[in-house]
Amino acid sequence: MRIFREIQLAFLIIYSKIFSWHFRILSKTVNSKLITKFFNYKIFIYRTNGLGRLKKFLAITKKKLVYNYMRCLPYTRHSITCALKKVIYSLLLTVKVCIDVIKNYIFKLPTYIFSRAEAYLKCTCIEQLERSIKVISNQDITENCFYKNSIRLIAFYLPQFHTISENDEWWGEGFTEWVNVKKAKPLFNGHYQPHIPLDGYYDLRNIESQKRQVKLAKQHGLGGFCFYFYWFKGKTLLEEPVRQYLNEPSLDLPFCLCWANENWTRTWDGLEKNILIAQNHSDEDDIEFIKYISVYLQDSRYIRINGRPLLLVYSPDKFPEVKRTASLWRDWCRKNGIGEIYLAYTQADLEEEPYKYGFDAAIDFPPRIPSTIRSSIGTCELGYSGHFGMSENQGTLFDWNKLVEASKCQMKRKYRMFLTVNPGWDNTPRRPNNAHIQLGNSPYAYQKWLQDASEWTLSNSENSDDNLVFVNAWNEWGEGAHLEPDLKNGYAYLESTRIALLKAEINYSATCETIDQDRLAIVIHVFYVDLLEGMLDKIKKINLSVKIYITTMTKYEQVVQRLLIKYEIDFYILTVSNRGRDILPFIKIMPYVVRDGYKVVLKLHTKQSTHRRDGNIWRQNMVNSLTAPHISSTVLNYLAGNKDIGIIGPDQYIVPLSAFIGSNFNILTDIAYRIGLKLNEEVINTTNFIAGTMFYCRVSSISPLLNLRISEEDFDIEQGQLDGTLAHVFERTFSLSAMSVGQKVITTTQMLL
Repeated sequence: MRIFREIQLAFLIIYSKIFSWHFRILSKTVNSKLITKFFNYKIFIYRTNGLGRLKKFLAITKKKLVYNYMRCLPYTRHSITCALKKVIYSLLLTVKVCIDVIKNYIFKLPTYIFSRAEAYLKCTCIEQLERSIKVISNQDITENCFYKNSIRLIAFYLPQFHTISENDEWWGEGFTEWVNVKKAKPLFNGHYQPHIPLDGYYDLRNIESQKRQVKLAKQHGLGGFCFYFYWFKGKTLLEEPVRQYLNEPSLDLPFCLCWANENWTRTWDGLEKNILIAQNHSDEDDIEFIKYISVYLQDSRYIRINGRPLLLVYSPDKFPEVKRTASLWRDWCRKNGIGEIYLAYTQADLEEEPYKYGFDAAIDFPPRIPSTIRSSIGTCELGYSGHFGMSENQGTLFDWNKLVEASKCQMKRKYRMFLTVNPGWDNTPRRPNNAHIQLGNSPYAYQKWLQDASEWTLSNSENSDDNLVFVNAWNEWGEGAHLEPDLKNGYAYLESTRIALLKAEINYSATCETIDQDRLAIVIHVFYVDLLEGMLDKIKKINLSVKIYITTMTKYEQVVQRLLIKYEIDFYILTVSNRGRDILPFIKIMPYVVRDGYKVVLKLHTKQSTHRRDGNIWRQNMVNSLTAPHISSTVLNYLAGNKDIGIIGPDQYIVPLSAFIGSNFNILTDIAYRIGLKLNEEVINTTNFIAGTMFYCRVSSISPLLNLRISEEDFDIEQGQLDGTLAHVFERTFSLSAMSVGQKVITTTQMLL
């Protein structure tokens, strides 16, 4: 760690020589003692007769550098303002960009120093991303309102979160899945256990728990639950929550059943041969089963494919004659008013085509991978983690990314295959002495996997009714596979689910998106009311069917309304608080724009920029450029014919992100990560953004950004901040949002060329 600190400080010294203006900024914001220390280093470099002797200087003063750097840490931790920390991150990023120049022209240090410095910077970014997940808002003002998903995402659902007499007898009084979850212990350094639910340890017999689950699932784009169903020759276990769901019509999320048709054993204790309750398949039992669940199959919420109720079987190979069983079920359903049913099975170790079982489809089921796919993608095992202090009898580590590779192999199947994604896997709570732990999963990687699986499904489905993708699972807490929020990741996996489905829908429908070239929505945030009339004068001359969506504070509502009535323009007014500049109001009103069916928006606001002498000129130039005669109709026509363009901004105000990333780097990295982009050097150097946030845009281009799980409290209270707030970050992120769905940002002049 000391050498990293020394290298980091050395880079800061070099940076101070090349870009000394940074220190003028620092001098206004940080403790004078720390500034003195930095400047002393800088002056000493000058005295070494140039940077050519810096290598020798570092070698001689190694101990002094580390010592003084450690003395600086108290200032860093306690005295330096937030601005300094952000500037330091900015310095580090710029240094990373300049590494090659430093190597070639300033001095030659051993190669390993530079490679380790780069690794240090990458690690810093990764740690920051992990921290950002924790602050994803517990509230949500967007609720997936910008696109209707064509994908039906079905989450496997475990109902074992309530007590039953059988579990009391077999595992001890009061046993539920939570018992195993709570007692889990980390098996090695850095091992994430136990998983603690963010909303507490619920009881599924409480209807409020299920209502909360349904609300959460619908907010994040899920299309249904697949309940595990436990039937043992006329006896059901863990059915109470499922029956409760059936009997409560307000739980309006669709559902289906998966018969988990395996014996219950003491596997968790390593006693697989000790059977607790066994399956006993027969013709009579098959008929009794389908007869019993018919009440579920006939419910209006039950998931259907082309009108056929979907029934899953976990292990069809457990039946003595599974084809006969399938035939018996189909005959009974035809004769008893249910009609044709759709049978599917989870493809774990099985690789038989569905028709060999008399079924209609197979369902991919990671982390279990069929043997032929395992052999084609290579070993998934990382081996026993003795290096981490984990003994061989405690379990095995696996590479989670191999699951993604396996999913791509499943796409090549010639029969009907429904894909399944998996947010993670770690069954330490259930098997502390033989755990299977998947390493390498993250919300970012999960989002990419789900997006790819959804796009493949949309492209390969016979019709819109069989656009199903599964996720394993909603609440498998005992196996570390849960979309439900926990203390570590918060709502990150749910948010990634929503963004993945949204982006898949946008990318799939991009080629067939139609734009009404006679209709335009204009969103204006009005803070300075005296500037609105001038804007309305220009808008009135737009030769299109225009509707204006106004956000303003309550005290200005009546004045604004009178002006709009005077100009006889169709309008909608939403009152907001003075928070989040023009960005938060824009996020709040966009659902109303989408509700009215607009595909293109012109975003304006009554910008003053009182900190700039040219603030009024800036606003006037932007508004004039965007509302010039015939420009609006030209924009609509251009966007209709150029599917790869997402945002069109005014000339002179589209600027490089690299030059104006400033103190926004940390939060900007977080937001980009959450919409599926890694803010690396290439992205920073190739991205432009619109300073002032006035532009034309497709709704689709900004939907990923506007569908993040955010709340009003995430935005800073207005105190005249010039940079570094979430609103300033969003200003820079609109372009990244467009990039995340394959769309570009251009100027009005580029459009006219």
